[in-house]
Amino acid sequence: MEDFAERMAAVVNYKRTGEHKPGWGKNKQKTTLNQCNTHVLRGGVLYYRGSVKNPGPLREVITTVERVQEILRHNHSVPMGGHSGVTATVKKISKHYWWNGIQRDVEAFISTCEACQCFEKLKTQAPTLKQIVVVEPLELVGIDLIGPLPLTNQGHRYVLTMTDYFTKWVDMYPLATKEAKGVCSAIKTFITRWGAPKRILSDQGKEFVNQLNKEVCNMFGIRRSVTSAYHPQCNGLDERTNQTFKTRLGKLVDEHGLGWDTFLDDVAYSLRIQDQASTKFSPFFFMFGRHPRQMLQLCSFLWAVLFADTFSV
Repeated sequence: MEDFAERMAAVVNYKRTGEHKPGWGKNKQKTTLNQCNTHVLRGGVLYYRGSVKNPGPLREVITTVERVQEILRHNHSVPMGGHSGVTATVKKISKHYWWNGIQRDVEAFISTCEACQCFEKLKTQAPTLKQIVVVEPLELVGIDLIGPLPLTNQGHRYVLTMTDYFTKWVDMYPLATKEAKGVCSAIKTFITRWGAPKRILSDQGKEFVNQLNKEVCNMFGIRRSVTSAYHPQCNGLDERTNQTFKTRLGKLVDEHGLGWDTFLDDVAYSLRIQDQASTKFSPFFFMFGRHPRQMLQLCSFLWAVLFADTFSV
């Protein structure tokens, strides 16, 4: 990291002054000039952009071990990080930051994460899933109930998950019971936030097929489909979501010791910003047409605005 930091400092120095560092030999000067073409200095912050002919998104250059550890924690260990795996964590970080050895550092960090090591032993074989083809957002939304879970202080025992098959966007709603009234209310909340799906796919539990839910679907013109009682894997996307949800939620509860409903939004957010293997993009990107800003970036922006005069270059 020290060698990398020194080279990046040389790039910043040249961009500010037009001069090389004292004692910088010809080879190092050439390297600095080449790196000046792939880096941009804005507001005193150095960003990596890639080649001039094929530039990518600007990614902040990180040159200290302390900052690297902060970014690793934010993208993995905090509730919104979701304790995602190596590949997902590397992708999240690489969208916004750049330093030598991101993959190596992520692997080392996760290998020492106690929560991840505990749950690694509990992995189970995922069921064979039936592929369902959709061509637009909200064409098909899978819904499922998770529970009963330990009773929280707010009186919740269940979670209703609603997952869009096209974008992979997921919403999660805590419920006190699995009675139809609560399920119906959650479905209405989803619809008022994002719009009505064309079709809802669910299992054959009575909470999904009774008159209350029929009324909701009729009100918004939604077609209802049910999975076979013998083949619930047909609702494969939601089954997968639930497996990931349980793992991430369990890690957070074990780590922080709070009620599981405290972390529902964090777990849902961590799933929304994670690139999907099937689409190569995150659900957030498909929903809003842009990548999400990270909290660390917002903090950096506010810091730059508040102290612009002090750190102006």
